[in-house]
Amino acid sequence: MESVNGLDVAALKHVFAALAAAMEAHRDELTELDGRMGDGDLGLTLSRGFSAVAEAAQAFEGDDCGALIARMGQVMNKAASSTMGTLLAMGMMRAGKGLEGKSRLETADMAAALTTAAEAIKRVGRADVGDKTMLDCLVPAANALTAKAEEGASLPEAWQAAVAAAEAGLAETTDLPSKVGRAGWFGEKTRGIADPGARACVIMLQAVGGALTKERS
Repeated sequence: MESVNGLDVAALKHVFAALAAAMEAHRDELTELDGRMGDGDLGLTLSRGFSAVAEAAQAFEGDDCGALIARMGQVMNKAASSTMGTLLAMGMMRAGKGLEGKSRLETADMAAALTTAAEAIKRVGRADVGDKTMLDCLVPAANALTAKAEEGASLPEAWQAAVAAAEAGLAETTDLPSKVGRAGWFGEKTRGIADPGARACVIMLQAVGGALTKERS
Protein backbone atom coordinates (compact mmCIF):
# COMPACT_ATOMS: atom_id res chain seq x y z
CA MET A 1 0.00 0.00 0.00
CA GLU A 2 1.20 3.51 -0.82
CA SER A 3 0.47 6.12 1.83
CA VAL A 4 -0.38 9.66 0.76
CA ASN A 5 1.43 12.02 3.13
CA GLY A 6 0.20 15.45 2.18
CA LEU A 7 -2.38 16.49 -0.38
CA ASP A 8 -1.98 18.50 -3.57
CA VAL A 9 -4.81 19.48 -5.93
CA ALA A 10 -4.68 16.15 -7.77
CA ALA A 11 -4.96 14.25 -4.49
CA LEU A 12 -7.81 16.48 -3.33
CA LYS A 13 -9.71 15.67 -6.51
CA HIS A 14 -9.31 12.00 -5.59
CA VAL A 15 -10.64 12.78 -2.10
CA PHE A 16 -13.73 14.51 -3.48
CA ALA A 17 -14.38 11.55 -5.78
CA ALA A 18 -14.13 9.22 -2.78
CA LEU A 19 -16.60 11.37 -0.84
CA ALA A 20 -19.08 11.25 -3.73
CA ALA A 21 -18.79 7.47 -3.91
CA ALA A 22 -19.29 7.12 -0.16
CA MET A 23 -22.36 9.33 -0.10
CA GLU A 24 -23.91 7.37 -2.95
CA ALA A 25 -23.12 4.06 -1.21
CA HIS A 26 -24.70 5.25 2.06
CA ARG A 27 -27.58 7.20 0.51
CA ASP A 28 -30.32 4.79 1.56
CA GLU A 29 -28.91 4.36 5.07
CA LEU A 30 -28.82 8.11 5.66
CA THR A 31 -32.26 8.58 4.12
CA GLU A 32 -33.76 5.97 6.46
CA LEU A 33 -32.00 7.41 9.50
CA ASP A 34 -33.01 10.96 8.64
CA GLY A 35 -36.58 9.84 8.16
CA ARG A 36 -36.73 8.83 11.81
CA MET A 37 -36.08 12.36 13.09
CA GLY A 38 -36.04 14.67 10.07
CA ASP A 39 -37.54 15.05 6.63
CA GLY A 40 -35.78 12.03 5.16
CA ASP A 41 -33.82 13.77 2.42
CA LEU A 42 -30.29 13.70 3.86
CA GLY A 43 -29.06 10.77 1.80
CA LEU A 44 -30.26 12.27 -1.46
CA THR A 45 -29.00 15.73 -0.53
CA LEU A 46 -25.47 14.55 0.24
CA SER A 47 -25.33 12.19 -2.73
CA ARG A 48 -26.40 14.96 -5.09
CA GLY A 49 -24.17 17.56 -3.44
CA PHE A 50 -20.97 15.54 -3.45
CA SER A 51 -21.63 14.25 -6.96
CA ALA A 52 -21.70 17.86 -8.15
CA VAL A 53 -18.59 18.65 -6.10
CA ALA A 54 -16.63 15.70 -7.50
CA GLU A 55 -17.52 16.68 -11.05
CA ALA A 56 -16.61 20.33 -10.50
CA ALA A 57 -13.36 19.38 -8.79
CA GLN A 58 -12.18 17.49 -11.85
CA ALA A 59 -12.64 20.64 -13.94
CA PHE A 60 -10.72 22.84 -11.49
CA GLU A 61 -7.49 24.28 -12.88
CA GLY A 62 -4.51 25.50 -10.89
CA ASP A 63 -2.53 24.28 -7.90
CA ASP A 64 -4.13 26.27 -5.05
CA CYS A 65 -5.60 23.74 -2.61
CA GLY A 66 -7.41 26.38 -0.59
CA ALA A 67 -9.04 27.87 -3.67
CA LEU A 68 -10.21 24.40 -4.73
CA ILE A 69 -11.80 23.65 -1.35
CA ALA A 70 -13.47 27.06 -1.16
CA ARG A 71 -14.81 26.67 -4.70
CA MET A 72 -16.22 23.25 -3.84
CA GLY A 73 -18.03 24.84 -0.92
CA GLN A 74 -19.74 27.16 -3.38
CA VAL A 75 -20.68 24.19 -5.56
CA MET A 76 -22.10 22.36 -2.54
CA ASN A 77 -24.14 25.40 -1.54
CA LYS A 78 -25.77 25.49 -4.96
CA ALA A 79 -26.23 21.74 -5.46
CA ALA A 80 -27.48 20.82 -1.99
CA SER A 81 -29.98 23.46 -0.93
CA SER A 82 -30.72 22.16 2.56
CA THR A 83 -29.62 22.78 6.13
CA MET A 84 -26.88 20.16 5.93
CA GLY A 85 -25.78 21.38 2.51
CA THR A 86 -25.51 24.94 3.80
CA LEU A 87 -23.53 23.88 6.87
CA LEU A 88 -21.08 21.84 4.82
CA ALA A 89 -20.78 24.61 2.24
CA MET A 90 -19.95 27.21 4.87
CA GLY A 91 -17.46 24.88 6.54
CA MET A 92 -15.71 24.19 3.24
CA MET A 93 -15.66 27.81 2.15
CA ARG A 94 -14.21 29.03 5.45
CA ALA A 95 -11.68 26.19 5.59
CA GLY A 96 -10.62 26.82 2.00
CA LYS A 97 -10.23 30.53 2.65
CA GLY A 98 -7.79 29.76 5.43
CA LEU A 99 -5.72 27.56 3.13
CA GLU A 100 -5.52 29.87 0.11
CA GLY A 101 -2.13 29.95 -1.55
CA LYS A 102 -1.08 26.49 -0.39
CA SER A 103 -0.17 24.01 -3.11
CA ARG A 104 0.22 21.15 -0.63
CA LEU A 105 -1.63 20.39 2.59
CA GLU A 106 0.16 18.65 5.44
CA THR A 107 -1.26 17.25 8.68
CA ALA A 108 -1.29 20.63 10.44
CA ASP A 109 -3.06 22.24 7.48
CA MET A 110 -5.81 19.62 7.51
CA ALA A 111 -6.18 19.98 11.28
CA ALA A 112 -6.59 23.73 10.87
CA ALA A 113 -9.11 23.16 8.08
CA LEU A 114 -11.28 20.84 10.20
CA THR A 115 -11.11 23.24 13.14
CA THR A 116 -12.09 26.20 10.97
CA ALA A 117 -14.94 24.22 9.40
CA ALA A 118 -16.23 23.18 12.82
CA GLU A 119 -16.20 26.78 14.07
CA ALA A 120 -18.09 27.93 10.98
CA ILE A 121 -20.70 25.20 11.43
CA LYS A 122 -21.11 26.14 15.10
CA ARG A 123 -21.86 29.74 14.17
CA VAL A 124 -24.18 29.04 11.27
CA GLY A 125 -25.99 26.13 12.93
CA ARG A 126 -26.09 27.73 16.36
CA ALA A 127 -25.05 24.44 17.95
CA ASP A 128 -22.15 23.01 19.89
CA VAL A 129 -20.73 19.72 21.12
CA GLY A 130 -23.35 17.91 23.20
CA ASP A 131 -26.32 19.06 21.12
CA LYS A 132 -26.30 15.76 19.19
CA THR A 133 -25.24 17.05 15.79
CA MET A 134 -22.35 16.49 13.41
CA LEU A 135 -20.26 18.68 15.73
CA ASP A 136 -20.11 15.79 18.20
CA CYS A 137 -18.00 13.99 15.60
CA LEU A 138 -16.29 16.85 13.77
CA VAL A 139 -14.89 18.65 16.82
CA PRO A 140 -13.31 15.54 18.39
CA ALA A 141 -11.89 14.64 14.98
CA ALA A 142 -10.35 18.10 14.60
CA ASN A 143 -8.91 17.95 18.11
CA ALA A 144 -7.41 14.50 17.49
CA LEU A 145 -5.91 15.62 14.19
CA THR A 146 -4.42 18.70 15.84
CA ALA A 147 -2.87 16.61 18.60
CA LYS A 148 -1.35 14.21 16.09
CA ALA A 149 -0.04 17.09 14.00
CA GLU A 150 1.74 18.45 17.07
CA GLU A 151 3.33 15.02 17.54
CA GLY A 152 4.61 15.11 13.96
CA ALA A 153 2.41 12.23 12.77
CA SER A 154 1.93 11.56 9.07
CA LEU A 155 -1.41 12.58 7.58
CA PRO A 156 -2.74 9.00 7.12
CA GLU A 157 -1.80 8.09 10.71
CA ALA A 158 -3.27 11.29 12.10
CA TRP A 159 -6.44 10.87 10.08
CA GLN A 160 -6.98 7.40 11.53
CA ALA A 161 -6.97 8.98 14.99
CA ALA A 162 -9.44 11.60 13.80
CA VAL A 163 -11.80 8.93 12.46
CA ALA A 164 -11.58 6.99 15.73
CA ALA A 165 -12.42 10.15 17.68
CA ALA A 166 -15.40 10.85 15.43
CA GLU A 167 -16.69 7.30 15.79
CA ALA A 168 -16.40 7.57 19.57
CA GLY A 169 -18.27 10.88 19.48
CA LEU A 170 -21.09 9.29 17.52
CA ALA A 171 -21.35 6.43 19.98
CA GLU A 172 -21.29 8.74 23.00
CA THR A 173 -24.08 10.98 21.73
CA THR A 174 -26.46 8.37 20.33
CA ASP A 175 -28.25 8.05 23.67
CA LEU A 176 -28.58 11.83 24.08
CA PRO A 177 -31.74 13.73 23.10
CA SER A 178 -31.51 15.97 20.05
CA LYS A 179 -31.59 19.67 20.93
CA VAL A 180 -31.43 21.65 17.70
CA GLY A 181 -32.97 21.71 14.25
CA ARG A 182 -35.79 19.51 13.05
CA ALA A 183 -34.48 16.60 15.14
CA GLY A 184 -34.83 18.81 18.21
CA TRP A 185 -38.59 18.74 17.75
CA PHE A 186 -38.52 15.05 18.67
CA GLY A 187 -36.39 15.64 21.77
CA GLU A 188 -36.42 12.63 24.08
CA LYS A 189 -37.74 10.38 21.31
CA THR A 190 -34.34 10.55 19.61
CA ARG A 191 -32.54 8.80 22.46
CA GLY A 192 -30.94 5.63 21.12
CA ILE A 193 -31.00 6.85 17.51
CA ALA A 194 -27.79 8.09 15.89
CA ASP A 195 -27.99 11.65 14.65
CA PRO A 196 -28.09 11.54 10.83
CA GLY A 197 -25.69 14.45 10.43
CA ALA A 198 -23.23 12.92 12.89
CA ARG A 199 -23.40 9.59 11.10
CA ALA A 200 -22.84 11.34 7.77
CA CYS A 201 -19.82 13.14 9.25
CA VAL A 202 -18.27 9.83 10.27
CA ILE A 203 -18.85 8.41 6.79
CA MET A 204 -17.17 11.46 5.25
CA LEU A 205 -14.15 11.21 7.51
CA GLN A 206 -13.86 7.48 6.82
CA ALA A 207 -14.03 8.13 3.08
CA VAL A 208 -11.24 10.70 3.28
CA GLY A 209 -9.18 8.25 5.32
CA GLY A 210 -9.62 5.62 2.65
CA ALA A 211 -8.56 8.08 -0.03
CA LEU A 212 -5.35 8.85 1.86
CA THR A 213 -4.15 5.31 1.29
CA LYS A 214 -4.26 3.90 -2.20
CA GLU A 215 -3.26 0.50 -3.48
CA ARG A 216 -0.40 0.39 -5.93
CA SER A 217 -1.52 -0.69 -9.38
